Amino acid sequence: VIIDNRPGGNTAVGVGLCAKGAPDGYTLCPSGSGVLFNPMLYRNMDYSPQKDLAAITNMVLIDGVITVSASLPANSIKELIELARTKPGTINWGSIGIGSASHLYMEWFQAKAGVKFTHIPYKGSPEVIRALITDEIQALTNSPGVMLPHVKAGKVKPLGTSGRKRSASLPDVPTIAEAGVPGYEVDVWYGLFVPRGTPAAVVARV
Repeated sequence: VIIDNRPGGNTAVGVGLCAKGAPDGYTLCPSGSGVLFNPMLYRNMDYSPQKDLAAITNMVLIDGVITVSASLPANSIKELIELARTKPGTINWGSIGIGSASHLYMEWFQAKAGVKFTHIPYKGSPEVIRALITDEIQALTNSPGVMLPHVKAGKVKPLGTSGRKRSASLPDVPTIAEAGVPGYEVDVWYGLFVPRGTPAAVVARV
């Protein structure tokens, strides 16, 4: 298996490479909700997810965790909201791209909590995590599994998870709804895709 990471465009770059691949079963593409959002966000996409991709299966549902930089004077969701209300727009919230799940998590959190952050999009998860650790941004929503090593190392602080129940990876971290934002509940699906035209027998085997 050769993994070809192509960050950018809220997964549009990597998914576009998949969409143009040979329909023989040797080009596979995992993608999340961005595959649906991108056609509504970008005017000049050179492929159509609906026309150029075929879905094989849903692989996983992932909740998110709001983490903040170690230096931010907030140790709970309530304290984060209070800080954001006291100093609106001064907390930088990073995402892995405009229209990504991490961006939409933030937008919904703002709407539900009645606060305002400054959104800073990055090309991918490594870049935005590095920005959080170095305090270039102060907040981020990403998957618990991705953030867990940095939490254990004390480089970031987890404040709340986005699922209906607490994350198995972070059982001591309350859900965001538990922590003071009623009705906030969201997770993200990741599915597996192949180029449209891949034979049905090949799709079934995969």
